[in-house]
This record gives sequence, structure tokens and C-alpha cells, in this order.
Amino acid sequence: MPRIWMDYCTVMTKRRVITDCRRVFDRALRALPVTQHLRIWPLYIKFVTSHDIPETCIRVYRRYLKLNPRGREDFVEYLIKIDQLDEAARQLVTLVNEDMPVSDKGKTVHQLWAELCELISKNPKKVHSLDVNVIMRQGIQKYSDQVGVLWCSFAEYYIRAGQFERARDIYEEAMISVKTVRDFTQIFDAYAAFEERNTAARMDNLAEPPNEEDELELEWLFARFEHLMARRPLLLNSVLLRQNPHNVHEWLNRVALYEGHPEKQIDTYLEGVRTVKPKMQVGKLCSLWISFAKFYENADQLDD
Repeated sequence: MPRIWMDYCTVMTKRRVITDCRRVFDRALRALPVTQHLRIWPLYIKFVTSHDIPETCIRVYRRYLKLNPRGREDFVEYLIKIDQLDEAARQLVTLVNEDMPVSDKGKTVHQLWAELCELISKNPKKVHSLDVNVIMRQGIQKYSDQVGVLWCSFAEYYIRAGQFERARDIYEEAMISVKTVRDFTQIFDAYAAFEERNTAARMDNLAEPPNEEDELELEWLFARFEHLMARRPLLLNSVLLRQNPHNVHEWLNRVALYEGHPEKQIDTYLEGVRTVKPKMQVGKLCSLWISFAKFYENADQLDD
């Protein structure tokens, strides 16, 4: 019985009369038991994807996925091809949430996550039905070896959406939360490149001659970029201390970075001696105490 319907559908497909052919496929699915539907569906999918009827194809695919969820990756590829990126992102979320070790096309969950994040970050105006904040943060928590890439994708989403201040907030949050030098370097370089591009674009768009307001804005952009570059050593030191808060050498480096700010140096010394555990120390804790004492000695504050 399915053989007859398959031949009938094949003949109708060659006639290229879309509505009549679709109705024949639907009749075949109604006539055959559900256990034989997988004999018809590949022909049906091939037929609808070969014509420029995206709405019909999406509806047919959704019906097909109820019977065979394994076809979801093909559906995602088709959606990306026809630029239906919001629906593609939703289907990718479904694939990721299935939490299979490897998909039918050999992709790991990590690869699917990477595809989803790339799709979202590069198309903020086309992907609008998902909570991007939740998705990105889930990925950051789940894949510790790709934290830098995911934070950069998160910020890129807001950059492409034109929300520059939100992008800066993401970069700042990333820099104070990552725990490896590799991730920090990746994020900092992306942040610096963003600020540099933003400043260059503003310079190109200056009026001739520039008015006072434009000059003030440009000075502010330059100052912000310089401030970011000046903070790099301290931010990097914070990353190293998050890696190992018992590293005496890094605490001493932090004190040196605050040269000229005695109050911050004192706070750093106090935080260091409270944090470093003698049994877990890297370096000698006594050297931190000695340096702390010499600080007061050099400042002629022996009573303190």
C-alpha cells in the first residue's frame, strides 16, 4: 500500500502543481497507518523544500517533527537558508535542551551551543523571541572552557543592536568575573577594539568645523579608552588573584600597582594578610607582613 502512494506522490511531484501535490501527500498520510508515515515524509519534505513556499514548508516541517524529532537539524538549516533566523534560534534551543551527547549529524551539545550563540549575537534584530540574557549566561556557566568566547558573543549582540552602554556593562562584568588569563585577554582585546572603533567612527562623523559639543564628546571617548588601557594591569592582577587568592607575590604586585595611593595600598595589605592561608600560601606570607611593616616605616608612621 505505501508503495502505491509513494509512486503517486512521485508522479505528482514531477507535475509541479504545488497545491494538488500537497493535497496528495496529505491524503497519503491520512490513508496510511502512522507506522508507515516515514515512507512518505522524506518525499514530502523534499517536495516542499524544492519550491519557494517558505510558509508552507515551515508548517509541513512542524508536522514532520512531531513524528520524527530527529529531523530538527535539517529544519534549522532550512530556516537559516530562508533567513527565518528567529525560528531557527528557537529550534536550536530545543536541540540544545534535548541534551544528547551527539546529534544525528554528529554535532556535540557544545557545538550546538556555539551555533546558537553565534546566530543570536550576529542577528540581534532578527532574533527577538528569545531571552538572550538567560541563554548566554547559561552557556557561560555550562562551558567553562569557552567563557571568553561566550562573553564576547554576548557583548557583540548588544553592539550590533546599537546598545553600546549595555555592551560596555557586559565587558566590564566579564572582566571582573573570568578566572583565566586567556579569557581575560580575549575579552579585554575585544573591549579595547570596540572602544577604538567607536572613537574612530565618531571622529569620521565630526562636523566641519567641529562644534564644542562634538569636541567634548570626542575628548570623553579618548579619556574612556585611555582609562581602560590604564586599568589593564590591575584587572589582570585581579584575575590572577581569583585564580589563587593565596599567591603572596600577586598581592605584593597589587600593592605596587597602587603606588601613589597609600589608602588603597593599606587596604590591599589588610585584605592580603586576611586572605592568604599559611597552609595554602604560594610564596612566603611573612614577606607580605614585612612589606606591610616597611610601608609604615617608610611613611614614618611607626605608631600605626
